Amino acid sequence: MKSVRQHVFPLLLVFSGGASAGSLPPAAPTDSPLISIIIDDLGDRLHDGKRVVLLPGQVTVSIIPYTPFAKRLALLAQINKKEIMLHLPMESMDERYLGRGGLDESMNEGRFIETLHETLDAVPDIRGVNNHMGSRLTQDATRMGWLMAGLLRHGELYFIDSRTTSLTQAAKVASEYGLDEGSRDVFLDDDKSAAKLQKQWDYLVRLAHRKGSAIAIGHPYPETIEFLQQHIPTLGNENIQLVPVSELLQWRQTRRSLAWQTQPSSSLLPRVVKNSKPSPSSICCVAPVSTSSPPASTPVR
Repeated sequence: MKSVRQHVFPLLLVFSGGASAGSLPPAAPTDSPLISIIIDDLGDRLHDGKRVVLLPGQVTVSIIPYTPFAKRLALLAQINKKEIMLHLPMESMDERYLGRGGLDESMNEGRFIETLHETLDAVPDIRGVNNHMGSRLTQDATRMGWLMAGLLRHGELYFIDSRTTSLTQAAKVASEYGLDEGSRDVFLDDDKSAAKLQKQWDYLVRLAHRKGSAIAIGHPYPETIEFLQQHIPTLGNENIQLVPVSELLQWRQTRRSLAWQTQPSSSLLPRVVKNSKPSPSSICCVAPVSTSSPPASTPVR
């Protein structure tokens, strides 16, 4: 995947005060709850996309491939040290328009994988993938297997299940294939009213304190952007740290590993080791037994 770093030097002083592009902040201490906020659906509107990229803190941006401003926003995101994801279009129950690079159930495995690999290269410097729509395709465990195998072959990419249906198999299959993975815990802005945004934000904060971490997804609506501009700076008052998705997933993996290591030896049973990822050449369509359970339901998209 070709980096955009070589193109950004003249813009550094404008967007990042001369700081070097491409470096991520140090790992957050594990004694504070962590949250990651993904703003997806980026790429069609430049003005709103710029406002998202300039949000305070380590907001993660997820960009729809082949949209008019996808590469430009990826460039700005990297300059401003925002982690970048691919917002991968997938077939929905109501058959919404997918656009170029979308995946659907009509594809055989060869066409599915070919489309996937072309699309993964459409947005520069991605660290992970989450589904755009996908309420039909994410229910298909076979095609989710094709997807996760393709992500493994492409490189060290994580997967976040947007959970556009309660019947999704995506995170479960990602775990079975050994990918770093997670699921959306909170949609911030299904309702863009100030009261509902506040309610969802308060729930996100409570969930992070209860579980130690939480993942939220929002969209580049003016209401959401203005809300986050005001509320992200208050997270320190809650002793919560906003981190990129990759950092939150690593923190979760470290915590799971430590918990497993501290179990009494008599209680240890054979299990799938998350970090023991299959090599790309060894991937097949038969996945190991899942050790995860799905989160709560969500509106269908």
